[in-house]
Amino acid sequence: NDMDARHSVLEAGLSGFISLDADIDSLSLEVLRAERAAGSVRRLVGLVLPAPDGPRMLAEDPFLDNQYSDTNVSDLRLEALLRQQDLSHFLGSQCWSPRYGCQIATAMLEEPLASEKCIDVILATGETVQAQTSELPFDFAKLGYGSTV
Repeated sequence: NDMDARHSVLEAGLSGFISLDADIDSLSLEVLRAERAAGSVRRLVGLVLPAPDGPRMLAEDPFLDNQYSDTNVSDLRLEALLRQQDLSHFLGSQCWSPRYGCQIATAMLEEPLASEKCIDVILATGETVQAQTSELPFDFAKLGYGSTV
């Protein structure tokens, strides 16, 4: 659920498992080479938000676009339903880490949002909070949560 057929292997961070320089017949090789040259429009990143007291579940569509900043939560949920096929920002897996006291998730985010160090996200309760973005795999020591796992 972190990625599907709508995402390329480059967006998913799987470039280390393919060779775009191979001289083989492939239906996708030219497209992937062009994407590599231009840079991916979106990429899979990790999200981390403090949750020392337990899970803080993210909303189904937790990404607050600037255009919705003055919109109430009910309208945001309706907008999320209408944008289900929109791939601009796509939430993947999420879970709570009792070891690190944080809620972690994966998300496919468009640039420039994917390159931000912190982003605003909406919790299932409707509250807006800040989440750190992270390269995958998560490096909790680099994020300020102890050792690397």
